[in-house]
Amino acid sequence: MAATSYLELQLRLKESGLELVAEKVNLVDAVWSPQERPPRVKDDLFVHELSFAGVEWTHKVAQVREEMKKQDVDLLVVTALDEVAWLLNLRGNDIPYNTVFRSYLLVDHKDVTLFIDNERIPPVVDFHLHIGQCFDNVCFHVTEYDNLVPRLQAAAASSDVKRVLLPKKYAYTGGVSYAIYSAVPADKRVSAVSPVVALKARKNDVEAKGMKAAHLRDAVALVDFLAFLEKEVESGREWDELSAAQRLDEYRAEQEHFLRPSFFSVSAYGTNGAIIHYRPTNATTRAITKDAPYLLDSGGQYFDGTTDVTRTLHFGAPTELQKEAYTRVLMGAVDLTLLVFPKGTSDVNVDVITRRYLYQAGLDYKHGTGHGIGMFLNIHECKMNIKIWYVT
Repeated sequence: MAATSYLELQLRLKESGLELVAEKVNLVDAVWSPQERPPRVKDDLFVHELSFAGVEWTHKVAQVREEMKKQDVDLLVVTALDEVAWLLNLRGNDIPYNTVFRSYLLVDHKDVTLFIDNERIPPVVDFHLHIGQCFDNVCFHVTEYDNLVPRLQAAAASSDVKRVLLPKKYAYTGGVSYAIYSAVPADKRVSAVSPVVALKARKNDVEAKGMKAAHLRDAVALVDFLAFLEKEVESGREWDELSAAQRLDEYRAEQEHFLRPSFFSVSAYGTNGAIIHYRPTNATTRAITKDAPYLLDSGGQYFDGTTDVTRTLHFGAPTELQKEAYTRVLMGAVDLTLLVFPKGTSDVNVDVITRRYLYQAGLDYKHGTGHGIGMFLNIHECKMNIKIWYVT
C-alpha cells in the first residue's frame, strides 16, 4: 500500500478513535496458490542504446547525486519503474505496452544497488552496468528483488546515513509503499518528490530529436491508416472497432524502430466514444460506418520515442452540434499551443485556456487535456499533467 494512502487513512481513522495496524503478510498470497498465480516475467533486460538515450547512465546518477546533495540526503530509494529504467538506460517487457521491469534501486554517494531477479541480466547488460565494479564514480551491485526492505533497514540503521529520501506521491507516480517507508527510522525520513522525476522530464537534445522523429513516423502510419479506413468505409466494406485497431498496429509496425503499441487503442465508434478509456472487445465492438463520429486514441513504442495521439473523425455528415463541439475543442487546443505564461505557472492553471470556448457554449469534457510522455517509457509521465482541478 502506498505510504501516502496509508498515512492519510491512519490519520482519518485516528480521528474516529480507530487504530490502523500494518499487516506484513500479504493476505492475497495466503489464498493464491502457486498454480493459480501468474509467474513473474523472466525476460532479459535490454540496453537502451546511447544513440537513443543521449546520456550515459553514470552521468544520470551523477545528476541525481547532485540533487541529493541539495536536499542533504545520504540515500535515495527509487521505486517507480520508469525512473529505474530511465536512470540505468535499460528497458524490459514486464508490463504490457510499457518498457519497464520489476525492480528497485538504492542510490547513495558511492554505491548503486539494483534489486531484481538476477537471472534476468544477460552479459550485455552486465557489461553495460559494470556489475560488481567501480566505474566512473559508481560502484554497482545487483541483489534479489525481495531483498530491498532488509537491505534498506540495514543501511538506514548505519550511523553514516543521516537522511533517507523516500519519494512521495506525485501526479502519475505513487511514491514508496508503507513497507518501505516504515523500514526507515522516523528521524531519518525525508518525504519529497523523487529528483528523478524532473531530470527524466527534461529531455536532452538526443531524446528531443528522437521523440520528434518518432512522432513524424507515427504520423505517417496514422495518416496512411486513416486514409485507408476512409476509403474502406466509403466503399461500404465492413470494419469494426477491433479490426480497425488491429490494422493500425500493422501500419505502425512498418515504421523504423517500432517495438509495440504504447497502450491499447481506444478505437471507439458512436456512443462508445463517450466512454473514457474505452477498450473494444468481441462483445462490445461496433461497426464503423458513416453515421456517427469515430474516436481513435492510440500510440506506439519506438526506440527513439513514445507516442500518444487522439483523433476524432466522421466519415459521413456530422451534425451541427458535433461540428461546433469539435471546433471549440480545436480552438482551445490551438490557444494552448500558442500560450505564453510566466515561469512558475502550474500545469493545472493553464488548462482552463483549452476549455474557454466550450464553457462559452455551456460544454465541457470530463477528462484531462494533456500529459507528459515518457521517452521509450510509460505513456503517462510526470511532471506535466494538464487538467482542470475537478477532473480526476
